[in-house]
Amino acid sequence: MILRKGAIAPAILLSLAVSCFGQENPTAQPASPGAANMAVDLPGIPLEEITGLLKQAVLKHLPASIAIEKQHNWGRQTRVLSVHGVQATHVMRNHGEWEKVKTVAPDLSQNLRMEVYSLSSPGENRIAFKIHLGMPAAVEVEKQTWQRGIRLVSTRSRARLQIMADLIVETKMSQVSEDSAAADHVASFQLNGARTRCECFVVQSIDGIGGEMAKTAGCLLEQAFKPWRWKIESDFQQKICDAVLTAGGDSEVRLGLTKLLWASTAARTLAIRSYSEAAAKQACFGPRVRSLPQSQEETASFLFELQIHGGHSSHASGEHSNHAEHHFDHVQHYELPAHSGHAEHSGTLTTHHEEPKKK
Repeated sequence: MILRKGAIAPAILLSLAVSCFGQENPTAQPASPGAANMAVDLPGIPLEEITGLLKQAVLKHLPASIAIEKQHNWGRQTRVLSVHGVQATHVMRNHGEWEKVKTVAPDLSQNLRMEVYSLSSPGENRIAFKIHLGMPAAVEVEKQTWQRGIRLVSTRSRARLQIMADLIVETKMSQVSEDSAAADHVASFQLNGARTRCECFVVQSIDGIGGEMAKTAGCLLEQAFKPWRWKIESDFQQKICDAVLTAGGDSEVRLGLTKLLWASTAARTLAIRSYSEAAAKQACFGPRVRSLPQSQEETASFLFELQIHGGHSSHASGEHSNHAEHHFDHVQHYELPAHSGHAEHSGTLTTHHEEPKKK
């Protein structure tokens, strides 16, 4: 295809762009049947009610305080030779490196924080959302070193941290009769993912000494806590997940989930309809659909294609029927790839000069 440089003015290019993107695609098709499995975000639905219901139910299935204790070699002893009078005997004596870590999250009824967020609909009659839980906790690390019944070193350190848990929950609506209870519309309440972590580790005291000295030695205590961290996180996660899954079976929670499912179904229908209408208005260059350029590079490419489109139209209308009558000009050739993937390949632009043919 041959195009003379400067054939279309910039104002005409912009007018063509606006008119092209303003047209509706005459070949646009209705929503695909696959829309039933389309994932849709639902940010406009309030979640305060289900948050309150879940929190109350979770607190009922959690203890007043969660205490996790781990230890290594604590209470270890070894046989030691001892002399009583003139008789030698073997007795058991404390020996080795003893270590114990205890983590307590107290008064959960006052300290537990919960937030339900990121509601979405992964499919028809299904919703998924995330739950964030947080609670403060106190950590006590105790170490003792024994040598054949003699205690050489003993340290006790205290710190505070935050237990954070993030869960992904999915539920769906079942097909039930009209006279069944509203809570029976919830068919399942399942956990699709969970992650628990310890954050904001702050040393409070080491052997009863606090202040700046404790902060200076705090990195040593945090290093001593690291080997126990994943075990403590795992135990907290197990307790939290069990409580959330059990809370999903409470009648108040199931009723709240049913209301949320109904509201999500209506919002999902509106969202899919909006997506379909927006997609139908993005057609340009015939059946080809593309969005407006978002960067300078995309704008340059888009205007160049408009030049090609306009040049092709002018040649088709017979404006330049005989190239031999034109003067010696600088001509650009736009060579398209051999296959038909015009939407994915920009082609190769080459430049050379052509002289008019003699009659």
